[in-house]
Amino acid sequence: IDLKKKYPRRSLYFLIVGRLSREKNILLAIKAFKDIAVKNIDAILVIVGDGPERKNLELKMKDLGLENNIKLEGAVLENDLGGYYRSADALLVTSNYEGYSLVAVEAVGNALPVIMTDVGVAGEVVKNGVNGIIVPVGNKNLFSMALENFLTDSNLRARLIEGARNTKMPYKSFEDYRDKLILSFKQC
Repeated sequence: IDLKKKYPRRSLYFLIVGRLSREKNILLAIKAFKDIAVKNIDAILVIVGDGPERKNLELKMKDLGLENNIKLEGAVLENDLGGYYRSADALLVTSNYEGYSLVAVEAVGNALPVIMTDVGVAGEVVKNGVNGIIVPVGNKNLFSMALENFLTDSNLRARLIEGARNTKMPYKSFEDYRDKLILSFKQC
């Protein structure tokens, strides 16, 4: 898939990939995106995934008048995610908590900057100001500001894209991450 062909004539393309569940706090992204939409910035948020929160998200999008700014793609095959990562401008991770955040690792592996809450691999793989932007969990105002800064500051975008492109992964796989985490606990 190519988001720029599917949804043409947008200034920037944001992506969320994940299960539509309460702990992923996708409502944070939707509310933050409303702050962008009222400034007439023609960006789009594409949400890939499905889950128990889908109806709530659809209702919130409708209540906020964001049907043209946010698209729910539904679940896709894992093999199809590469096109989403390669055609987006940034991945958003809004979770309240994460064990690892595989999508953030996959995004950086595809040279895609990540704007995320301080969960999972934030600080290890996604480094604030280097290949992404990290904000406190649940802080809509700071998340909105991060989105707006990314949208309006082309130098910031270029630096984060270059940082994502040059990121050396500290783990070869999730199993490598798990084993190193267990080792660090044993050493304590």
